[in-house]
Amino acid sequence: YKLSDADENDTWAIIARDYLEYHRAVDPDSYPFMLSHKSSNRYMDKWIGRIIIPIYKQNTLIFYQGRDLTGKRKKKYESASTVKDKVLYGFDNLANINNTGPIYIVEGFFDAYAIDGVAILGNELSPQQIERLNNSKRDKVYIPDRIGDGQVGAHKALNLGWYVSTPDIGNCKDMSEAVKKYGKLYTMRTLIEE
Repeated sequence: YKLSDADENDTWAIIARDYLEYHRAVDPDSYPFMLSHKSSNRYMDKWIGRIIIPIYKQNTLIFYQGRDLTGKRKKKYESASTVKDKVLYGFDNLANINNTGPIYIVEGFFDAYAIDGVAILGNELSPQQIERLNNSKRDKVYIPDRIGDGQVGAHKALNLGWYVSTPDIGNCKDMSEAVKKYGKLYTMRTLIEE
């Protein structure tokens, strides 16, 4: 069910709104975030306590993933049980012919959402994602997470002839955190300068 349709006393909705507003600096009503009801279906249990992020291409749902809100799960993210090799968040940003600036490519949804970029939804670029990105004539700028395996995607990006940006974002681990701490204008400026 949509977060925006949740009852004001819905515990998971309260937690999700808090997470989005205070941990991600995202307006909970700015995107069609979802939550899951308790169910007798064991498959559905993994979605309880997660903010579900639908991924669209031309207004058609193509994928979804859920971010743990408890901080206690082994897997921070769960994804739909479908192949995500062709999936990118930000198809609309990629296809925007009025934008001649670079395409900023990041690992996660929240990072891409914060800077109007494209997310590969992980740290490994698939051949299909590379093909889709290379179909655009715009410059590609890969921005690795500073913590974790960000260098994996960065090396691949360099081998593809793309740019890599390592912006001055202090001790922030990624773009989402930087936008929350420093604001979007400063964060975007550092992407251009680095």
